[in-house]
Amino acid sequence: MHMPVKTVVMLALLYLTTRLMASPVYTIQQIISPSDPTLTLALGINDAGTITGTNGTPKQGFVLTLPNSFTPQNFPGSTATQVFDINNAGNTVGFYVDGGGGTHGFVNQGGTFSTVDAPGAAVTELLGLNNTNEAVGFSGTGAILGQQAFSEVGGAFTYLLLPSNVRSQATGINSAGNIVGWYMPDSSSSIGFLDVGGVITSVVAPGAIFTEAWGINDSGAIVGNYVDAANVTHGFIDLGGMFTSFDVPGADLTTITDINNSGQIVGWYTDASNDIFGFVATPTSVPEPASLTLLSIGLASVIILRQRQLNRAQI
Repeated sequence: MHMPVKTVVMLALLYLTTRLMASPVYTIQQIISPSDPTLTLALGINDAGTITGTNGTPKQGFVLTLPNSFTPQNFPGSTATQVFDINNAGNTVGFYVDGGGGTHGFVNQGGTFSTVDAPGAAVTELLGLNNTNEAVGFSGTGAILGQQAFSEVGGAFTYLLLPSNVRSQATGINSAGNIVGWYMPDSSSSIGFLDVGGVITSVVAPGAIFTEAWGINDSGAIVGNYVDAANVTHGFIDLGGMFTSFDVPGADLTTITDINNSGQIVGWYTDASNDIFGFVATPTSVPEPASLTLLSIGLASVIILRQRQLNRAQI
C-alpha cells in the first residue's frame, strides 16, 4: 500500500516549511566586566555590535566593543548609572542616581550628557533609543505600581495608552517608531506589548504566566523574557508571532534585552551561585527562504515522479 501523492507532497512541504521557520543556531559569548566578575548586565546592542550595560554595586555603566574592550560610561557626579541602549550613531540612553537618591533619565549624544526628566515625575528612566533619537522609558512618583510608559523626543513626552496602567514600561523602539514593553494589569502579572502607531498588540509567550518584551529590531523581531508554569524564567525571540524559547546553556534564568538588525541578541543570565553574567549571541547562517522554496518544489516534483512510476508498475 502506497501513501497518496498529495499526502506525501504535503508532508514533504510541511517538513521543509518547518525548516524554513526554524530559528538559527547561536554562538554565545559570555560578557564579564573586569571590575566585577559576579555582576554584569548586557542591555543594548547596535548594528555595529557595540554593547551597553552595567556592572557592579553600586551599578556603573559601560560600553563594550567586542570582544572585551570595556569603556566606563557614567553620568557626571552620579552615584550609580545604567546605560540601557545605543543607536547606530553611538548615542546612548539610560538613567542615573544623583547624590540625593533621585533617579533621572539621560541622553549621551556625542559625549555630551543631558538629563531627561518627565514633567512632575519623581523618577524617570530611559530604556530604549532608535536611530532617529526617539527614546522610550517610564516615569512615576517613586512607587513601583505608579510607573507609566512613554516615548520621548526633543523633550516632548507622549504617554502610551495601554489596556492597563497599574504599572508599565516602554523598553524598546525601532526605526519605524514601533515600541515594545510590558504592562501589569494587576499587581502580580505582566503582559508584553507591541505599539504600532497607537495600536496595541499583546506579546505573550505560549504557556507563560508572566511576559516582558524588551527589544525590537527594524524587521519587527521582538525579544524579552517570560516565566513558565514551573516559575522558571526564559528568554524568547518572537518572529511575527512565532515564539522561540532561548536559554543560555547551564543558566538558572535567562533574559534577552535587545536585538539588532543582524539578529544578534544580548542579555544576562544567572548561574547556580546566583552570579549574574551578560551574554551576546550571534546567529549562524540558516538556509535562505528562496533556496528552501526551490528545494521544496524540487523535492515535491521528485516525489510525484516517483509515485507515478509506482502507479504504472501496479497497472
